[in-house]
Amino acid sequence: MARRKADAAKEQNFEQLMTELEDNVKSLETDNKTLDESIAVFARSMQLAQLAAQQLQAAEQTVEQLSLVKGEIVNTLFEAERDVK
Repeated sequence: MARRKADAAKEQNFEQLMTELEDNVKSLETDNKTLDESIAVFARSMQLAQLAAQQLQAAEQTVEQLSLVKGEIVNTLFEAERDVK
């Protein structure tokens, strides 16, 4: 069962991952779950967050590749964001 959920999550787009993550957060905040249920929801949420981060990283790489100008990457926005972190 957990394997099927993991495979299904890999097929979700970024927006679907974020929607499921938001639903999980609401569920953890409002539902009366057992400790085991809460841990299962948290574990699923961590998996979703990792997949979303991977998708964001892939999107950033795509933007950088599309921004190639005369062999130089135009990525000042990304450099500025990295400097802030």
